[in-house]
Amino acid sequence: LRYYERRGLLAQPQRPPEGYRHYTNETVQVVRFIKQAQDLGFTLEDIDELVRLRGSTPRGRARARAVAEQKLADLERKMARLRDMQARLRRLIAACRAGNTPECPILEAIGSQAHSGRMDRRAPKRDAAKRRRTLTEAGRSVPHQTRRTT
Repeated sequence: LRYYERRGLLAQPQRPPEGYRHYTNETVQVVRFIKQAQDLGFTLEDIDELVRLRGSTPRGRARARAVAEQKLADLERKMARLRDMQARLRRLIAACRAGNTPECPILEAIGSQAHSGRMDRRAPKRDAAKRRRTLTEAGRSVPHQTRRTT
């Protein structure tokens, strides 16, 4: 509660001489409002605005709807990104199960992302040696990979 007080979402309660904080019913309602808004994914900045809009005019209601619509659009973008990540991971896991190459397709894909700054969204190619030959033929330098033998 003190965190919300510092952020300005709640008013500082009166402190009687014994030092205990006494919160009003309105403060309890605001805290419940904050928690419900957090459960819907709103940031504290959004919640600050929504708290101020509580009980406001139709104009405030339109603003609250706009904030909610923006949150929904953000969630839909995140969900699309998560679905894309899920599909990529499924492809990598399926390629790993195939086990046709000595290289790990999961580690190869993550490694290629580290070099290029972006994960290839297609399924990994199974033949890493063929990829290296193709890159070498194209005039690109391919780092030599050594293998430990035991």
